[in-house]
Amino acid sequence: MSTVRARLEVARAFGKLTATADGREYLRANKYQSGTPALAVEYDDAIHEVLERMTQYSGDEVVVAMLRDSGIQVVGFTGSTPGDESSEVSRYSCIGMLFDALAQS
Repeated sequence: MSTVRARLEVARAFGKLTATADGREYLRANKYQSGTPALAVEYDDAIHEVLERMTQYSGDEVVVAMLRDSGIQVVGFTGSTPGDESSEVSRYSCIGMLFDALAQS
């Protein structure tokens, strides 16, 4: 599946969440507020690429959404600047690995 098509699928799934009370509660629990920018990603997207996409929202809340076999997963982040780096996760790891690590903690 192409990246564009995959991201459109994520965007559609995210839109469906906003249509139900349970979906809206899930989004609120993951730091989403109406109007918050949402980035659709694929499991294999490199973290540094996602961080680069987030830089346009520096200082603002951003949610990152990804489709998994179990459904859509959404995590809230604060927009970062290019100088922000984490020693815990390699910026060259894939975003899916970060989602997995967050799910375990």
